[in-house]
Amino acid sequence: MAVDLPVVARRQVPRPEELAYYATLVVLAAAEIIEWPVALALAAAPTLTHRHQSRVAQGLGEALEDSRAAEELGEALHEGVVMEELGETLAELPG
Repeated sequence: MAVDLPVVARRQVPRPEELAYYATLVVLAAAEIIEWPVALALAAAPTLTHRHQSRVAQGLGEALEDSRAAEELGEALHEGVVMEELGETLAELPG
C-alpha cells in the first residue's frame, strides 16, 4: 500500500505486522528493556535483509533466464544435428 504525500513524495506504508514490530521495539526501548542503539539496529535489520533478498532474487532470476536460453540453444543445436543426420541418411538411400 502506498500513500501520496503531495509535497513530499509517494511513500510505502509498512504492513500491519511491520508496524507491530516497530511499535514493540519502541516500547521495549522506552521501558529500557533494550537499549536505543539495539532497537535502532533491530529496526534496520528487516530493511537490510529485504534489500539483500531482492538482490539475491534478481540474481537467481537472471541465472534462470540464462539457463533457459542455454537450454533452448542446446535444443536448437540438437535439432539441427538430428536434421543433418536425417538429411544424410535420406541422401544415402537409393532413389
